[in-house]
Amino acid sequence: MANKPTPTRSPAKASSSSRRSGKPPAGLGDNAAAVAGLTRPTTAAKGAGPKAAKVKAPVQSRAAPAPAKASRTMQPFSYAEIKNGVSGDRLAEAFRAGRLRRSDVEMVIPARTLARRLNEGQDLRLAEADAVVRLARVRAHAEEAFGDADLADTWLTAGNPELGGERPIDMARTDIGAREVEAVLTRFEHGVFG
Repeated sequence: MANKPTPTRSPAKASSSSRRSGKPPAGLGDNAAAVAGLTRPTTAAKGAGPKAAKVKAPVQSRAAPAPAKASRTMQPFSYAEIKNGVSGDRLAEAFRAGRLRRSDVEMVIPARTLARRLNEGQDLRLAEADAVVRLARVRAHAEEAFGDADLADTWLTAGNPELGGERPIDMARTDIGAREVEAVLTRFEHGVFG
């Protein structure tokens, strides 16, 4: 008996209502917009035996997504730098260039430890560097959303009802908190309130 292809719902059809609304389909994670509709599952040719070659359905053409705005604070360090140890000198350079704020960094690295890292040019530990980049990313996202560094700072440092009254910058000290803050910023950017 020949293997019949199992009917599947293609991501493109499943997300047609999401494309109209501008929201990525649920359940695809952070890369939903990039993943949705780009490929279809492969199936065996109809009537062919179990050893039939798999045929890939054509990819629907879609307009490429607009490139993300570049931000001066979005990624102050590369993954390789974080993995191998960001030096205190590089951190001081990021402060001078305005890509990071010392007050933000002191939320995740104690002031005395930070001073020692800067004065002696010591490398940040992996967790410290990761936290610094996360704070910089959240601040950059807020600056892009509001179009103004001062407005972004005001929003980041005030209690927010969408976040249970927490200050967004405080929540950004943890990965899950940063994700919640970025979700609120993304909804704001797309005009979704409440």
